[in-house]
Amino acid sequence: MSDDEIESHYDVPPKQSAELPGPKQFTAPPPAASSKRPEDIGDRILQEEIPLDNRDENHLNDPLNVHFHDIFGEPEQTLHSIDCLWTNSFRVFEVTRLWAYRIISLILGLPVAFCCGLSFAFISFIFIWIFQPARRIFLINYSMIKAIVYGLAGLVVRPVALAVGSCLGNIRIHRSQGERVPEEQLLIV
Repeated sequence: MSDDEIESHYDVPPKQSAELPGPKQFTAPPPAASSKRPEDIGDRILQEEIPLDNRDENHLNDPLNVHFHDIFGEPEQTLHSIDCLWTNSFRVFEVTRLWAYRIISLILGLPVAFCCGLSFAFISFIFIWIFQPARRIFLINYSMIKAIVYGLAGLVVRPVALAVGSCLGNIRIHRSQGERVPEEQLLIV
């Protein structure tokens, strides 16, 4: 009980009976409206409506939109086959393509979906539990190694580079087309 509750409890005069006043009865607060159970991802997946008319919203399989006229074509009148052969070839190609795909997807669709889901789950597991922690460990170690290398470079390489630079910094080149100038006159002190 808080101090205010204790004070208000004892501020109330006792009843005229011999009983002492007891503690106040507290009731549990009503449940908040926001205490709704968070929606489970499994429930969301089961409730999601999948569009049945447009199954390739991201145009992943545009190269697979192949029809009879994309493959077969007779260029000129003299190279045309018999009309019934052409029309029946069209029908056989399209029906075979359609029903073979349906039968293959009926037989292999669920196992392939299961294997793809399993492989993507495995890739997610590897990325979350192995790759990201290893990357973080590498970056932590890399920052320490980088600090050590920069410190050593500042202690060793910088003085050597400054010494070599000051030695080579006094080299002067003089080009003369006329008479020969003695070297003592070329030195600048």
